[in-house]
Amino acid sequence: MKNKEPRTFFKSSRTIAAEPALAGRNLHAGARAFSLMEIMITVAIIGMLAALCMPAWTKIKDNSMRARDVSNLRAQAQAVLTYAGEHDGVLPGRINRGVAIPSSVTSDSKRTYYLSTVLIDGGYCSQDDKLWKTVNSYGADKFGVAYVVNSGKSSVPTYFFGNRSSTAGATTYEPKKIVSLKSNIDPDKDPKGKDDEPLSHIWMITNADGENYNSASTGGLSNSLSDDVRTPWGGRHYVYFDAHVEFKKSGEYPSVN
Repeated sequence: MKNKEPRTFFKSSRTIAAEPALAGRNLHAGARAFSLMEIMITVAIIGMLAALCMPAWTKIKDNSMRARDVSNLRAQAQAVLTYAGEHDGVLPGRINRGVAIPSSVTSDSKRTYYLSTVLIDGGYCSQDDKLWKTVNSYGADKFGVAYVVNSGKSSVPTYFFGNRSSTAGATTYEPKKIVSLKSNIDPDKDPKGKDDEPLSHIWMITNADGENYNSASTGGLSNSLSDDVRTPWGGRHYVYFDAHVEFKKSGEYPSVN
């Protein structure tokens, strides 16, 4: 019986050399480029997804800014209450209604005019503009005022934080004790005032805008806000004398200021 030739388990070098080129041809033969229509459809889908996500992103960003504003107001109120606790219950003053951004106060003689610099110089808060600036740019920062305090002629008693006036002969008021506070009301509507109210009903500080800190309400001060300045939220945050914060829509503000 004639022996069979053994099987060859090795390919010839000629076959091996040919295979890579063949594999490359097969790979490219199975691939194809995207058509213009497919690219346009993909771009359109991405655009639609971005449009759907944009409102959600805007809302998240808005909520984040409002949370920071609430945090600022609460920290400001805590500093005021700490000051009063160390001064026989008397509020810091005599100060202007407008709360100046610290870096905008360039004269040492003016540092006693504003709530922010009075508290900073007394060691009740750090010298950081972030606590006193608007959390987003709506036009107030460029005038150096982002918040106002509840201190005016309509307060009961008048001028919680005292007052400073550049008008000759104007009456000067000293800051009040917290226990004496009642409310901030319109004396023309209720000239007799109100009974004592809990501190949780009396606001302390709120956002500055063109309604509560314009040239008419400040007597034409150089840092008064333009009439059209408004917060982006359609209202203001108010911190009360118990340090809780509430949001009030425009038209629902708790006082004449």
